[in-house]
Amino acid sequence: MSRKIEDRRQLELCCFDLESLEVAARYGVPRVEFCVDYRAGGLWPGPGLIREARAVFPGILSVMVRPRPGGFGYSEEEWGVMTRQAIETLALGADELTFGALDEEGRLPIGRILLFFAELDAPVACTFHRAFDELPDTAEAVETLKRIGFHRVLTSGGELRAVQAAERLGQWQRRAGQELDIVAAGSVRSGDIATLRSAGVRAFHSAASDSPDGRVSVNLLEDLIAAIHETSA
Repeated sequence: MSRKIEDRRQLELCCFDLESLEVAARYGVPRVEFCVDYRAGGLWPGPGLIREARAVFPGILSVMVRPRPGGFGYSEEEWGVMTRQAIETLALGADELTFGALDEEGRLPIGRILLFFAELDAPVACTFHRAFDELPDTAEAVETLKRIGFHRVLTSGGELRAVQAAERLGQWQRRAGQELDIVAAGSVRSGDIATLRSAGVRAFHSAASDSPDGRVSVNLLEDLIAAIHETSA
């Protein structure tokens, strides 16, 4: 199962609808996270929408695997649902997966995550989503997620806005090294990019939205792209 290979850094646009994906394609956004239900924080979009998403977006397509709203502790039955969602997602042409889980004590269910990876058809790049911010020891979790095979972690550093935890995110990135990207996620706007970059953050995740349904704002996206290009020089 071939996957696109690309620098995992820079901007990932979180898209909750096909129109936002079309905008991402038009502006040359290198990668998107695709899901539905902005109010729930993102859910698996289902096969029909994934198929359409792949048709309209040529870049790196990461799809959210999350079976229901609410907390991130899953029953064995729900893990089975997630496995089926992931396999179907990859078969439909998605490049990567975004998911996260906690055990009954609010920690990483390492054994169950490794089993989930083993049940996939082939190795695939995965992002651990913002369930990360609910972990009791996030610094230790950075090491663990790198060790078990994640490529990226979405986090606001436990703050409402990622820029408020810029130094913390930069520290985690230095701890993670080159194998794992600590991605600033949490109301990221163009005015935050320079601060985050200066702290050592190299990847950014945003819906670029001011809409109650999460639909992308072209103006916010243009500003984000400009800020990222300016600070990359």
